[in-house]
Amino acid sequence: MKSEFQNQLEALGFKRTQDTPKQSPKKKIKAKAKKKVKPTSLPLKSDKEKRFRQRKLVDTPQLSKVEAKAILEALHSDNKNWETPKFSKAYRCLTGRKTILTYEQSQGIVRLWHKRESRVYELDYSIAVFIISGIWISPLPKQNQGMSKQVKARCERRDINGSYDVWVYKN
Repeated sequence: MKSEFQNQLEALGFKRTQDTPKQSPKKKIKAKAKKKVKPTSLPLKSDKEKRFRQRKLVDTPQLSKVEAKAILEALHSDNKNWETPKFSKAYRCLTGRKTILTYEQSQGIVRLWHKRESRVYELDYSIAVFIISGIWISPLPKQNQGMSKQVKARCERRDINGSYDVWVYKN
């Protein structure tokens, strides 16, 4: 039985040469297995291990706050030391920040915060004082327990010194 496509091909002048027998699935599998595999396409496991650099993980103990403070105060005197990995690791341990403020930026922060009593809670102020003087004064933790909502809001606005008297509420 001929298909419509075969009839059209014969009408155009194409002739059928011979019937090709269909291969059984077993012969197809054997034909695929006979293909040669290039030796470079599948490297041996040992070659693969050689190609990739083996990284050695060195477990370094984390710096404590006291050690980091001592390192920062020792290396503060020379600005060239600020670029060393030891200084940056200690700085990041204490502050939690990667970037080190410039001297001008720290002067601006000190000018901004020096009159406010809430400066003792500010990390930026502590960093600025360290850069200017070389002495690390860690910021005090904010006490959120036992405070009213109004006081918490003032703390978030950094307005701890704000006072409320009777005359404020008069019209």
